[in-house]
Amino acid sequence: MPDQSYTFTADELGLGNRQYELQVFVAQQVSQNIPLDYVGRLALFLMAACQVEEPAELSIAFVGASLMQEMNQQYRGIDKATDILSFESGFDDDEQRSDSQPLALGDIVICPEAVEQGFYGEELDFISKLEVLVVHGILHLLSLDHENAQEADAMEAKEDALLGQWQAFYAGLPEENGVMPAAVRPNSSENANNKPAGSLKQSFKWAFSGIWEAVRTERNMKIHLVVALAALIASALLRLEALAWALVVLCIAFVWSTEMINTAIEHVVDLASPDIHPKAKSAKDIAAGVVLVSVIASVVIGLIVFVHALDWPGLW
Repeated sequence: MPDQSYTFTADELGLGNRQYELQVFVAQQVSQNIPLDYVGRLALFLMAACQVEEPAELSIAFVGASLMQEMNQQYRGIDKATDILSFESGFDDDEQRSDSQPLALGDIVICPEAVEQGFYGEELDFISKLEVLVVHGILHLLSLDHENAQEADAMEAKEDALLGQWQAFYAGLPEENGVMPAAVRPNSSENANNKPAGSLKQSFKWAFSGIWEAVRTERNMKIHLVVALAALIASALLRLEALAWALVVLCIAFVWSTEMINTAIEHVVDLASPDIHPKAKSAKDIAAGVVLVSVIASVVIGLIVFVHALDWPGLW
């Protein structure tokens, strides 16, 4: 099979009118089945999620182990093939980019053979490894690094948050969407590495990362956290019965769930409709209304539970 080159734009892949372009190169030495549409959509989604200025372009190359080894020798002094290399693009000090010239984000080089053989700490399938590497490579191009423990932790947290956003976004794509006929994640069994689609441990890791991201970035989630702690402390002081405890915990989970769903919807709407649109506003307003309904219901239930526990005369 000869070398192959492809060009993807955000609009072609159903990601709105973002002025992003992706160049993909697949060397003839690559024998693995690379889901190019899926990888392309992920890369362009990440550029939007990271708010890369527009217009911008990115390059991803899939190469064989021998070429990757040569590149590592030349640029890093390492005599082996690694799974990924990232090369930032830029201009010399005396050179400036014109307003009409796209921002060249950089180049990501991935060696599928090394990806399959790499150690990741979890039994990730081939597609999951590609997802992780594309996110990792783009964050490097955006100047994130892992030279020390603090940087590594921050970069890993960002990777987990972006992967969570991507999974939520991709799961919500319509069944008919231009290039890809169905919003179905590529089947890893079609690739050389035939493993289950991600471990249970990784799934929990991404889920907790999503919760933390919501608490860290959303003001309302911080308010819900304070109220939840107050409700739990009050429940303990009043020594609520088991059923009352269950109602309190259920109300907390109900409010948190609706708030996180509202946050996820806001992110997806912002990506799908970066420009102001009445339907985008309507979607956000409806999602916010769901949170309000859950809060009102939980407050009413909480009042009933705590007033009953206090056993104030004349109230029952």
